[in-house]
Amino acid sequence: MYDFIDRTVLQAVKYEDPIPYIHKVSDHLDILPAEDFLSLLPRYLHREYKGNPATLLRETLGKVKNEYDFILIDLPPNLGDHTINGLTASDYALVMLQSEPFCYDALDRYLEFLSGVQNKTNPDLHLVGILTTMLESRATLDATILQQAKEDYEELVFQSVIRRRSRIKEFSIEGIQNHLKADQVVIEPYIKFVEELLDRFQEG
Repeated sequence: MYDFIDRTVLQAVKYEDPIPYIHKVSDHLDILPAEDFLSLLPRYLHREYKGNPATLLRETLGKVKNEYDFILIDLPPNLGDHTINGLTASDYALVMLQSEPFCYDALDRYLEFLSGVQNKTNPDLHLVGILTTMLESRATLDATILQQAKEDYEELVFQSVIRRRSRIKEFSIEGIQNHLKADQVVIEPYIKFVEELLDRFQEG
């Protein structure tokens, strides 16, 4: 049952206090959820909020940042206020590259956008890398896009690749499972990616 009405990140940034809106999932995972009404954020930023519109999320999360090892911010695939706030609040940016021609064509523009955020609102933002996702194993075009990305962006592209799997769709309904060998095959690329990501953090 959905029970996050008026208890989301939108309320957290409006009151600049995330603590009442954090939901405990397990001993090692909390979430600060979003819902459709988060689309109202730009209107709030530019009509009601009196501070810097780009830094509101950073100021809000600053109150709990030291309580967590990692805070993951899921951002929409656009270059608007939501993304600016998310990147301004972040230490690292991870770019997801869906192995589609239009997505690859947009990659340069997105990286330019990251540079703009670094120059204007968050000089401490670092690009940790580019992760290829939703790759269709049997599609020649997908393999070509991955190879082109490696040639153009070299070490920025993770060796890990997230392939398209129908089992992942089932997880969204029944929750993540790790009982069958098929489940383990689906989960393993994510584990390897996290290991590779942590190695990059350690390397600085």
